[in-house]
Amino acid sequence: MLVGVSRVGKTPLSMYLSVLGWKVANILLVPGMPPKPERFQLDRRRVIGLHLEPDQLLIHRRRQLGAPEPSAYADPAAFLEEVEAAKRVFKQGDFSVVDVTHKPIETSADEIIRLITRQLQEKYPDKTPGFSISPGSCLKKGALSGIWGCQRVLDWLSGVSTLVVGEGNRQLKAKVLRDARHDFAFDL
Repeated sequence: MLVGVSRVGKTPLSMYLSVLGWKVANILLVPGMPPKPERFQLDRRRVIGLHLEPDQLLIHRRRQLGAPEPSAYADPAAFLEEVEAAKRVFKQGDFSVVDVTHKPIETSADEIIRLITRQLQEKYPDKTPGFSISPGSCLKKGALSGIWGCQRVLDWLSGVSTLVVGEGNRQLKAKVLRDARHDFAFDL
């Protein structure tokens, strides 16, 4: 779940992550409306707060309005309080925060995937037989290969120590192992 103020980039990130196979919801933090208590009962490892520096947020909001007319939506004092309120929500929920300022969607999505994967790695400790990937056999029929291409999958895996495979109760943790040829094996 992605949480943040208006114009922080929740929807584009949600769409991009869903194309990669992730189930994503986004929650808008509205000034003057405290989040529902149920939000704090969710698995905090699956909730990511999105932060955007105020100067960039102002640019996005003014662009959304289409004109620099005065409005509480684009008033620096009003949305600075909104950003601070969002930070308090993130702290109250003990949610991880990703700063999306000056980052392309792909970079923010990679950061979110790594963060959630790392946070969930303790949840599924059972071991089952693994599988391997090399530049010659790189998920040719998999969704990641079709979207990212083989080299990007291998580059992404080089920064990951654990991968969560599956969904719901059928998730498995895979420890990423590397050899000298930069092939990858997964110990599930």
